[in-house]
Order: sequence, then structure tokens, then C-alpha cells
Amino acid sequence: MSHPDQQSNNTHLFQSQEIGAVLVSNLRKQVMSPANATDLIPIELLGVQNYDMWYHYFMQVVGEASHIWSEYVETGDIQSVRIEYGLPDIQIKSMKIILDTNLVSLIKKNVSKDIEKKIRNSFLMTKMLDSGNQ
Repeated sequence: MSHPDQQSNNTHLFQSQEIGAVLVSNLRKQVMSPANATDLIPIELLGVQNYDMWYHYFMQVVGEASHIWSEYVETGDIQSVRIEYGLPDIQIKSMKIILDTNLVSLIKKNVSKDIEKKIRNSFLMTKMLDSGNQ
């Protein structure tokens, strides 16, 4: 027989998992379309000479897609989701993977080939360093 506190904890965990699954699904839909579009950012990033203008448009696209995505770009985390919904780390990690993947896609489609190559090399190096530190 289950203890009442254990039943309450199990119900809360189940509700949290359901909320997390819906959030992950919605987030995937929100960021996928902008990430795959090449015409949302009206200028291609060429380098430092047009970065500020490009970044302005980039953040506009990200913010319109999802406030969660915007928070992730600005802070590298999604604390608002963590705090508001109390999701387990595995669902937070899943959301970050979606955000990361679509962020890279959006950037790659809206930068010059030279910048894309530099970003790819930097991104891969960062991921390799992060993997080695875990």
C-alpha cells in the first residue's frame, strides 16, 4: 500500500513530466520554422562591419519564435522554465538540445560561408572541450 506522501510525489512527478513533454513539443514547433528559414534575417552576417545590425534582426527572429529561445540565446540557460515548471534535468537538457540545434541552423543559414566555417570550427571545439570536462 502506498503512503499518501508518496502518492502525492508520484502525482507531482507525473504532472511535471506531462508538462515537460508538452513544453518540449511546443518548443520544437516554435523554433523549427524560423531555424529553417533563410529569409527572416534580411542581411547576411559578413563580419564585424555588419554584426550589430545582423544581431538586431537575429534577436528579433529568435524573440518572435519563443521567449524561451530568446532567454537561452541571451543567458545560455532556461532558468524561467526550470523555476516555473520544476522540470527534471533530463527535460531541461532535451529542451536545450532543441534550442542549440535550431540556433546553429538559424545562424548557419544567415551568415557568409567564411563566417559559417569559423562558427562551425569554434562550435565543434567548444563542444569537444565541454565533453572533455564532464
